Amino acid sequence: MYWARLFFSFRGRVNRAGFWIVSLTWLALAAVLAIVWASSGVSTLLLDGNDPVALGGILVAIPVIASSFAVCVRRLHDRDKSALWLLLFLLCPAVMDALGSVGTLDAAPAVGLMVLSRAIGIWAFVELGCLPGSAGTNRYGPDPLAGAAV
Repeated sequence: MYWARLFFSFRGRVNRAGFWIVSLTWLALAAVLAIVWASSGVSTLLLDGNDPVALGGILVAIPVIASSFAVCVRRLHDRDKSALWLLLFLLCPAVMDALGSVGTLDAAPAVGLMVLSRAIGIWAFVELGCLPGSAGTNRYGPDPLAGAAV
């Protein structure tokens, strides 16, 4: 039950260790799947539903994405921040990258958008993966490290 909650619950808080366990688990799975993908001989992902490798990739991606959102939400809760911060951390860089790569912008604004996008990504990395959570109980629940201090 602990592992299901760690990977898939959107409620409560999770400390940095829990965040990294989930993140590194999905990273290891992605590495294994990349090796399987490369050895399968399939060069592109076809989304027509006839390719079993593509279907397998989609079936694996859905719980991974849900779990990634869940652990990020709970990590933000541990930092006493709303889940709406994910809009800044995920949506803004994607929009900035898309705008920067359209080709209708001059080079300087395009590069500026991409640099700002990377800066937000670094901020998200530090916020979610490096900074400690708020001490004690906050509006999202008890401190996940409260029982660990001896």
